[in-house]
Parts: sequence; C-alpha cells; structure tokens
Amino acid sequence: MTRRSQQMRRLAAALTMRALVPVRMRWHQARWVVSWMDGPTQPEMEQMLQRELRGPFGEYDYSAIVRGHPVEIGYQRDASALSWPMRAVAAVRDGRLAALGEPDADAVYEFVQELVDATAFPDRPSHPGDEAACLELVLAVGGWTREMARLLAGRLAVPAPDTTSGERRSR
Repeated sequence: MTRRSQQMRRLAAALTMRALVPVRMRWHQARWVVSWMDGPTQPEMEQMLQRELRGPFGEYDYSAIVRGHPVEIGYQRDASALSWPMRAVAAVRDGRLAALGEPDADAVYEFVQELVDATAFPDRPSHPGDEAACLELVLAVGGWTREMARLLAGRLAVPAPDTTSGERRSR
C-alpha cells in the first residue's frame, strides 16, 4: 500500500469519526472519491474534509496529501433503502407534498429525491410517528421508490366530480 493510500485511509477514519457514519476514500478515475451512506449532506462532508485537510489530526497532517500536488476530490453520498420513504413520509406529514398540488409520480419522485439529497441523515425519522408510517409505505409497494411515488401521487390527486350519478326524475 502506498504512503498516500495509507494517508487516505487515516483521513477516512477521521471523517468517519466526524460524520458518525462509515466513510471510505477510494481512487477512481484519476481522483480520490469520498463515499458514505446517508449521514451528512455533501456540502457538510466537504466542510468536514476541508477542516481535516487544514491541519493535523492526531499525529498526521493531511494537508501534506494535497500540498504541492493537484489532487481532485469527488464526493459520492449513497442513500439507504429507508432514506426515500422516510423523507416522503416527512413531506406528507408536514404538507410539503400536498403543496405540490396534483403532481404525477415523476414529480413526486424528484421532489422527494431532492429532499433526500438536502437532508442530513435522511434515513432517520424527523417525527416520532414517521418510522411506522415509513414501514407501512415500504410494505405497501414492496420497497420500490418509483412505486411509492406512484402511490403517493395517486393519493394526492383529487378525483373529478362524478356527473353521471345524479338522480333522474321520471315523469
């Protein structure tokens, strides 16, 4: 293992301690990529990395990794299977999803995905009842996020008035 790889492993360990989720540093397509699941948002992780690179952490000075060497760093935040439904449940509960009007399934999916991307620890409930509602949503469609979006869009749609059920008067 190269010296730089060892330094990156130490940096990943330091970021894991700060982020409170496992963090990996991997070399991919001529750059280092910081990857983690759920946890902090990408801007928060970027700030954590910059704090680590500015100075020593324990006995290591990570700024030496990039000093004098142009090193590009990428970020990859993955989401667990609970992130999307947990943010969807929160959006239903607080009215943000209803505020969309009558969106189609794609609009619901994209809206909730933006919430996942913008929320730190998106897999965690933000209200005591969210966990049970999330489980109900996941079980209703077998865990497929596009199906969850379709189900939620269907619940938001307002049915058209039924004009055929009026009483007929006979003479």
